[in-house]
Amino acid sequence: MDIPEDLGARLADNLLQEAIRRRATDIHVEPHAEGAKVRYRIDGTLYDGEPISRQNRFAVMARLKQLAGMDTTTRRICQDGRMSYSFEDSEYYLTVNVVPYVDGEKIVAKVLRAAGTVGLTQIADPADQAKLEALISRTHGLILVTGLVDSGRTSTLMSLAARLAERGLNVASVEEAALLRIPGVRQAEVNMEVGLTFPILFRAVLRQDVDAMLVGEMRDREAALLTAEAALQGRLVLAGLHTDDAPSAISRLLDLGMPAFMAATALLGVCSQRLVRTICPGCKEQTTPEAETLSALGLDPAGGTPFYYGRGCRQCAGSGYLGRVAIHEILENSEEMHHLIITRATSHALRQKAIEQGMVTFTTAAGSLAMAGRISAEEAARAASQVRALLPKDATRAPKPSGS
Repeated sequence: MDIPEDLGARLADNLLQEAIRRRATDIHVEPHAEGAKVRYRIDGTLYDGEPISRQNRFAVMARLKQLAGMDTTTRRICQDGRMSYSFEDSEYYLTVNVVPYVDGEKIVAKVLRAAGTVGLTQIADPADQAKLEALISRTHGLILVTGLVDSGRTSTLMSLAARLAERGLNVASVEEAALLRIPGVRQAEVNMEVGLTFPILFRAVLRQDVDAMLVGEMRDREAALLTAEAALQGRLVLAGLHTDDAPSAISRLLDLGMPAFMAATALLGVCSQRLVRTICPGCKEQTTPEAETLSALGLDPAGGTPFYYGRGCRQCAGSGYLGRVAIHEILENSEEMHHLIITRATSHALRQKAIEQGMVTFTTAAGSLAMAGRISAEEAARAASQVRALLPKDATRAPKPSGS
């Protein structure tokens, strides 16, 4: 099928610019018989965009694949690519994935703004910030930053690495895809096509007289052992890990095959995080939450604290939410925790000890934000229980940009 190049470019520009205006983190172009459905993930929830006709679908697909460096002549294979995009004096990086389904190819693009890292003061409350600053002030050891997909984990890792570089340390990273630049950090990418595997690259970077290292994600036993050995040899290592909370990160290390004595000795602490949706300022109103909701957060329904919610307006597309903020669980290693790790204690036992030592749980952190009026009690309860946020029935379209 012959597709006018200017048509594909124009449609792709419209799609990308719409996503950026609406603060989308992901763009979905989903095929169906009549064309393609467009959806944007905004504040963790998928919203519908303008649909694309069948003819225009192929033009958009071809253009996005071309920009991402993919093969545009085939529609029968899975492909991954990257691209950069400039809009309104800002630069964006996108990772693009194509999968052939029965109805045709589906494209999903993750949108990242190339505007440097987020400062710790913007992603953590003062108490959490102080704990993180204390952890990265150590000369050596392993610090884990954990979370599930779309938890903001990468932003925190990058912020910590940038903070270390500000102190004049020689900081390097080993990443699968170094899409965003970290100020002051030398970033290296794994490249399997030329034999530059994680172990080879990691060991080479270690020989560059590094003071601190960032590992984007520990995926296997070899990566876990290399990071722990580097920490025990005198480097400060920041590493990402997929776990639901802070205590389970320790169990995950042991599951990966790291010896218990090594984990207990190398580990300085774990920072786990989740993102919660903040109340839309354009429709914020006082409310009285259900007693069961407050009780689930450990709050007294008769306490007299005012709570708020978003009524829903055009600015937030009726959802009542606009933007997100991170909540954290920060587990710090200690002699008692060291003993529990050595004896391979359960995640429950590790959690109880961490709480005794002052760890603030996700439930408590979310409840505090609700009491401060930044998030709704319902959102706090959802975050504490990790129930997925559903799209309100009256909010099927993507939120309009502020002021529209």
